[in-house]
Amino acid sequence: GWVARSLLQSRPDDRLPLQAALAMLDDAVAISGHPDIGLHAALRYSIDAHLLKYAAVSSPTVRESLETIARYIMAFNDGLEIVVRVEGARARLEFRERVKMNRAALDFAVAAFYLRRMHWIVSSSGEPMRVEAWFRYPEPKDRHVHAEVFGAVHLRFDAPLYALVFPAERVDRPMDRSDPVLHK
Repeated sequence: GWVARSLLQSRPDDRLPLQAALAMLDDAVAISGHPDIGLHAALRYSIDAHLLKYAAVSSPTVRESLETIARYIMAFNDGLEIVVRVEGARARLEFRERVKMNRAALDFAVAAFYLRRMHWIVSSSGEPMRVEAWFRYPEPKDRHVHAEVFGAVHLRFDAPLYALVFPAERVDRPMDRSDPVLHK
């Protein structure tokens, strides 16, 4: 904890090293007693990624939009890799660790993406779709924060990885605000 705090105080404009951010999250969970702190943070904090959003939204298809985000995610979290995988009728947006990360960081990544970006996939058709959110940890006794973040989304606990799962036919749909010339 004190290392992360001293880094923030001494260099407030610098990028916080990943290990310091993870240590801060561990401290926050230990002090608060709330293992869902990453979900709480996703509800209240938005990453300033206007250029990435612009590039992703201008993509010709949902797949290319997701691949654009995956390509540049390390600018925001160098411990995270996002992979788009299509298997049969389901597509998975997998959140993979490049280095060992804690639950709070991974919860934040999945929840923030769901809250800020999943509408791109949904809005490309306007039709309701079945979405699943996968978590590697056991089902918590109290799921109220999960419900606040994900609403009616099917939650899968003890999953093999962190992921958002949705119908595969959505990945090749055109983006609503596609601008292929600009996207190049």
